[in-house]
Parts: sequence; structure tokens; C-alpha cells
Amino acid sequence: MQTSLYLGRRQPFQKMATQCKKHRGSLRLHNEANPNAITAEDLRDQWDRQGGRCYYFQTPMRLEDLYQRGLPLTPSVERLDSTRGYTPDNIVIATRLANLGKNTSTEAAMQQALAKIRQHWA
Repeated sequence: MQTSLYLGRRQPFQKMATQCKKHRGSLRLHNEANPNAITAEDLRDQWDRQGGRCYYFQTPMRLEDLYQRGLPLTPSVERLDSTRGYTPDNIVIATRLANLGKNTSTEAAMQQALAKIRQHWA
């Protein structure tokens, strides 16, 4: 996708990368000391791979929601392994609701919980 399709002058992927930097104890933003950490381009690529859908819920997400407070379906950067940093091989984009729900659970525990929810609603 072209950058112009990502909200014109707003920089939603840079905003998400900056939020990762502000994360408690985070040294994970791309810099000389940590060259493998995520960049706005990494987040744009991940967004495209996921088709703009939540990694866990598969619901569509809107980048515009990053600029409003308190929306549970706002895109959020999620670490697959919470013990590791925000690196390209350890991040996905999920809704804030899914991200908070997973918290520090393992990927396997989150997938089991999602399977139970899907089974209940099937």
C-alpha cells in the first residue's frame, strides 16, 4: 500500500513505534544501541501482512482510531513473547482489547482462550 493511504500527513506507524518506546522499561525502539528493534516501516509491513486485521480476533482495525482515546479496537503493538523486546520477529498488531487481554500470557495460552471463546460462540 502507498503511504498516502495511511492517513496522509499523520504518521500512525511512527505513533505506534513511539508508544512502544514509552512502554515501561522499554529499550526496544530502533536506535544504534538496539538496531534490531522495530521501526515505523516494520509496523507498516506488519499491518500489510495482517491486512489491517487484529492478529487475534481477525477484526478490521482503523488507523484513525489511534488518534482517539478509549477505543477498545484501536490498533496496538503486541509482543508474541512478553519476555522479549519489540523486535520485528516478535511483534504483531492487535486491538487494544486483545493486547490487554493477553497481557503477559503466553501465545499458547492466548490461543487456547480464543479457541474456547470461538467454541462458545459457534
